[in-house]
Amino acid sequence: MDDKVCLICKDDLVLPHKLPCNHIFCYICIKRHLTFRNFCPFCYKFPFHTTDLEKLDSNVVNTTLPNIKIPLFKHMNEVLLKKELKKYMLNQDGGYQQMLWRMKEFHLIYSAEKMKTKSLSLTGIARVVSKNEKIFFHKKNDHNCPQFLEKQNRSIQKLKDIIKNSKNSHTRESNL
Repeated sequence: MDDKVCLICKDDLVLPHKLPCNHIFCYICIKRHLTFRNFCPFCYKFPFHTTDLEKLDSNVVNTTLPNIKIPLFKHMNEVLLKKELKKYMLNQDGGYQQMLWRMKEFHLIYSAEKMKTKSLSLTGIARVVSKNEKIFFHKKNDHNCPQFLEKQNRSIQKLKDIIKNSKNSHTRESNL
């Protein structure tokens, strides 16, 4: 058995992690496995959880990570998104928004794990992950949009009406 090959994907180890039974896997592979199952996929010993994973030293195993080109999510149709998910062996079920979220999460986790292998401080890693989150999950500021303002004005008017009605009913009750 080659120590530099993941027992799940049968490819070079990427961010190697070891279970207490001493079997070594890629971080993403074993984390995905342990999310749904609680046993070692090689020897079937159990119970194991993601908290049982032990990160291996870069001296022990080659931890070179392939460079993943982050796709432009906003221009990706459903077919391309499914192709990207399949490429990284991620679940392709659900609607477009669920798959898009899954892909963004994968890239955030992957980039954070990749940075751990570099000599970045935890604060530096947090800054980069935060920056990536802003890039991936940034929502357009719709506060100046006419539809938003109209909806907001309707909501405010509805609240005013509710308050007015409750005051009127309270006044009628006190007059009785």
